[in-house]
Amino acid sequence: MHVVQVLEIENNPLDRPGTAALPALTGAWVILEYLANGSIDKFIENAYSQGRRKLPNRLLWRFCLCMIKACIAITYPRNINTNTLVSETVPAGGRAEDEGMTHNDIHVANVMLADVLEDIEHTITPRLKLIDFGRAADFSQARRIPSPSDISSIGEIILSLILLNPFPFGMHASPYSFQADEGSPEIYTHARELTEGWVEEGHEDVPWLDPDLRALVCNLMREDRDNIPSLADLDRIATAAVRDRDAAWYNNEEFEQDDTIKKLWHDIVHWDGGDDGGGGDDGDLEDLDDEDDDEDDYEDDYEDRYLDDFLGGLP
Repeated sequence: MHVVQVLEIENNPLDRPGTAALPALTGAWVILEYLANGSIDKFIENAYSQGRRKLPNRLLWRFCLCMIKACIAITYPRNINTNTLVSETVPAGGRAEDEGMTHNDIHVANVMLADVLEDIEHTITPRLKLIDFGRAADFSQARRIPSPSDISSIGEIILSLILLNPFPFGMHASPYSFQADEGSPEIYTHARELTEGWVEEGHEDVPWLDPDLRALVCNLMREDRDNIPSLADLDRIATAAVRDRDAAWYNNEEFEQDDTIKKLWHDIVHWDGGDDGGGGDDGDLEDLDDEDDDEDDYEDDYEDRYLDDFLGGLP
């Protein structure tokens, strides 16, 4: 469900026999399904260019669960390349019967927005699909465990969505101390933008963010990768959040309502660059008139933020 599908086409024209006028094709090819809603990096760019500065928690939880499911799919290959629309699961015991793989290149340009389904996970937001396996590698027979780098990349993608910045410093940032609450252990995380230390240095906080999602991203991007949560635990946490955290969980804020979220993602994906931002008056758009209604100003600001983030992460 969460990995791009390989298509088998009857009477595939690429398999045609050669002729004197038109020789047969040589080499290998693969035909993949078409995913019409674009990539996560384009989604973020559109949202920011529209003047948006945050996304609903309920959308973020769903996108997070999609990424977890994608990692489950490549870790346990029985989940890959099936059109049965059965959500990916971790086998009992957490070990695959067949070799899994590491993707090794999970980032915002390699995650696509697909379709909406009639299930609890994808009714108000589209499912995400992982693409581009050019750097993928099989697990060794002795090491059938998920790749820590792939799992950390889930955190980087969700952090990008939280900040509406497709290129935060991410795992290259110096680790910051993070403690979810007084009773939780202190960890060091590369999700510096979500830590108190980052705010104490004068940077902007994200007070609207669900504290449990903040803690999850910080744990996904923790420095000691040996203690990153397992895929089974991540699946359990994110599934429960998607299932149980309705708009009422967030005090029935308009921004967290089903219809608002459906319209929001659709307006972001299908934005044509117009000044209205496509989102209407949802209370979470900056006033485009204050920026002279100039799209170029937004693009310049957008690029400047990446440079600031990069320079800010240097020692």
